[in-house]
Amino acid sequence: MSITIEHSNSLSLYSQQVFRVVLEALSRPLISQQINSVVDCDANNAPINPILFTLCDMDTTVWIQDSPNKAELENYIRFYCGAKLVDNANEADFVIINDPFTMPALESFKQGSLEYPDKSATLLIVTDLNNKENKANKLISFSGPGIKEAISYSFPNLPCSFWKNRKDQEECYPLGVDILFVDSNKETDTYKINILGLPRSTRIQGSDSEDKQVQEVSTCM
Repeated sequence: MSITIEHSNSLSLYSQQVFRVVLEALSRPLISQQINSVVDCDANNAPINPILFTLCDMDTTVWIQDSPNKAELENYIRFYCGAKLVDNANEADFVIINDPFTMPALESFKQGSLEYPDKSATLLIVTDLNNKENKANKLISFSGPGIKEAISYSFPNLPCSFWKNRKDQEECYPLGVDILFVDSNKETDTYKINILGLPRSTRIQGSDSEDKQVQEVSTCM
């Protein structure tokens, strides 16, 4: 899915359009969705501003990983979203990650409960989504609801330790976290924002330790 957001869009229409893209990303995991935004964005936070504006409000909490643009992002959330910023990652409904190599382990975030598995965190991870395979970053295959056949993707800037951690989390299902990978690039006056969803129901393909790919994901640290 690809949508274009323009200055003339009302705020309600803006949110509805972005919500449709986010829902599509989580319903069809690992299929790239795109927002073409000509709304003014802070270049440092362009990938996540529309998502935060749509999903966050005064009833939600947000934790932001330390980064050079953290203060700007905090100001945006306070002014446009009204969400509460928290110091403890395990209290946040939404988590913003700008450096996957130094992020906390996934179990550090809200996992939900058996009674309310939806009371868990959604992670927004800003990373390169060019899907380029190279010797240092193998293609990873995924399966699960919303994926007709196994789908493979390469994440150039995600450490192998992240995928081992994500694989371990599958044993906790239906508890866990949902993830939105985001990036953007600017073309003339338009930000092209790419979104990939990785809900907790999606599994790294392979059912046992003998599977070659699971071995690669688990031992490539």
